[in-house]
Formats: sequence, C-alpha cells, structure tokens
Amino acid sequence: MLPHQTTASQLADSQPGQPQRIGVGIDTSRYGHYAAFLRQDLQPAAAELQFAESAAGYAHLRQRLEGIARRHGPVSFVIRLDAAGQYADNLLHFVHRLKNPGADATRLANATVIISCGDPERNKNYRAALFGSKKSDPIEARAAARYALSERPRSVMPMSPQQRILRQVAGRLQAVVRQRTRLVNQLHHLLALTFPELALLQKDIAVGWVLELVHRYPTAALLATAAPIVAIDLGKYKSVACVYRSADELRFHSIPTSGDELARLIERHRPAVVLIEACLLAGWVHDLCVAQGVQCLVANMASEAWKFKHTKRKTDRDDARRLAELYVLGPLPTVTVPSPQTRQRRALIEHRQKLVGRRVAVQNRIRAIFVSQGLPAPRMSLVGERRDAEPEGTCRVSS
Repeated sequence: MLPHQTTASQLADSQPGQPQRIGVGIDTSRYGHYAAFLRQDLQPAAAELQFAESAAGYAHLRQRLEGIARRHGPVSFVIRLDAAGQYADNLLHFVHRLKNPGADATRLANATVIISCGDPERNKNYRAALFGSKKSDPIEARAAARYALSERPRSVMPMSPQQRILRQVAGRLQAVVRQRTRLVNQLHHLLALTFPELALLQKDIAVGWVLELVHRYPTAALLATAAPIVAIDLGKYKSVACVYRSADELRFHSIPTSGDELARLIERHRPAVVLIEACLLAGWVHDLCVAQGVQCLVANMASEAWKFKHTKRKTDRDDARRLAELYVLGPLPTVTVPSPQTRQRRALIEHRQKLVGRRVAVQNRIRAIFVSQGLPAPRMSLVGERRDAEPEGTCRVSS
C-alpha cells in the first residue's frame, strides 16, 4: 500500500464507541467482480476477493463481509462501486439488500452499510493520481476502497423495480440510436465512393425510398438501366396507369380494363413491378402479369396507409400515384394472391352460400304468409324430400 498520513477525521472515526469504518472497493465487469477491503488506516482489513456474477459469488462476498464484522466488532461498511456500464446493476441491487433486506434475507450482524457508485471518469482520475499508469482489477478495487474512506462520497438511493426497467429500456434505445448513426455514417462513406451525387440531392439518406433504391440498384450501371414502376388504379370499365420513374418523371395512361390492353401496356414499358389494389379484378390481373414474367404486388387496402383522413382530393390519378409513392417509400403492405384454382373454388363456395341464403329467405317469406292468414306454418324444409309427417291442412311448395 502507499504511505499515508493519519488525518483528523480518521482519528475521530477511530474513537472508542464509534463503529470502525471499513472501505470496500469493488471493480465490476461483465462476468465477475473484484473486491478490496481497507481499514481506516488504509491497511487491508481482509484478503481481497474475486467473485463471479452469480448467486454463489454474491454469497462469497456476504461471507467475507460477515467475517470482517465478527473480527473487527461494530463496523460501518463504506462500499464504493466502480461501475462499468450496466455490469453493476445486479451487484448494486445486492448490496442495497444488505442495507435494507427484504423478507427473504437477513441484515448483516453488527454492521451498517453505506453505498456509493461513482462515474468511471472520476474513478479513473483518482486511480491515476494514486497509482499512476498502473491499471488492473486489484488496483481499481483498492482505489475505490480508498476513495470511499478518504472522500466520504454521498450515499446513493436504491432504484425501484420500475426505475430499473425504465433505465434498461432507455439504455436499449440509446444503443439503437448509436448503432443507427454508425450504419448511416458507413452508408455515407460507401455512397461517397460509388454514388456521391445522391447525398447532394437527398440530405437524409436513411429515408425508406433511398434505402430501397440502393437495395434494388446497388451500382450506377444498374441504376441507369432501372425499369419503371407501373401502378394501376383498376376500374370496372376504365383503369388509370401511372408509369413512375421518379417524383419528377411520371406519366399517366387511361386504358380500357381488358386483358389485351393491360398486356400491351406491360409489353410497352416492361416495368420492374406492377402495383394494383386488392379488389375483384386483382386475381386475373395478377395472373396476367405472372404470365408476362413481371412481378405483381397487390396492396392491402385495409392498412393504415390507405386511410384518406387528410386527403382533400381523391381521383383515379391520385390513387395510382399514391400507390407508386408508397411502394417507393417502402415497404408496401401487400396481400397474398391465391392460385386460380383456389380462387375458383372459393368463388363457387361463396356463390353456393348466397343461393342457400336466398332459398332460406324465400322459405321464411312463405311461412310468414301462412302465419298472417292464421294457418299452421310448415316446420320442415319447403324444398326437397319430405322429412317427417306434416300437420293436416298444410300445403307444400314443390321444388
């Protein structure tokens, strides 16, 4: 240990009847910690302890503190944690339970506990002033113990479980922000090498359409030969197609809603993707695009992007352009289009359900006529084979 001078405060603390102050310095790390124990004269109060970040390791620390309390009589443990990030959270919670134990723990006998937790920069400067360039877990722990005895840091209050969870969430958010900033800087560097004009045209290169553009066309050669986007607002008799290359380069075409016209439109522009809305016509249009070898995406009309709460104008051209812009901003919410066989089977089932419902409605009307005339209404089906005996006096409608 370093040579030292006994101060007046240390002499006052060593008066009879006063608990002896024991400095406990703990250097924290991810999987284990190192503890040093100093008396008021800055000499070792017990052997230093290296313990793991586990229940068994915490039990070893408690046993060491109990041994010191038995050996030195009434003591006041002044614990100083050299916190490294979030590594000290569990340990800090454990030492606070030594001070204020719950129902499942017991208080340290013949001892009181004062806890402080310093920021790494202050602990680093204090350690450098005492030990120079030396740096190791034992050195860090001894410097923390000496700081606890000499500087008398203010005790920290324990955090509630809600505060601990909130602190962890805030830490995760800060980590995500830092990671995003690093990734954006890396993207700036790559664009400076391959596509420097993009950063001059668009200040925020982390927006969705820029990332989608770079993903689809990672080189300048591919970008030069990029195919347009064709977004079609389908109508029963007439459809409006938006041929979209950029926000400043787009054209509209009004065509009849037929397979031949759509095939000619696709053949003329050879788009990278065809965008349509989910509707009754979406099935055969999707099949046509697949037959032409063009990707077709069917937008989900129930998504939040399609709620026109703040749209002052809604036309076919606006709908087609909006569809293209949502795809460029990405990702566009889409639905899966079943195979033609599945769609046909579902259409047959739906049509049959409508026929059954219509038949039931007609039977109920006939029964209503019987009841309105004071006649007993038939209880069985009015079509098909007879299932049970009918009341005398009732009539039957033949199928």
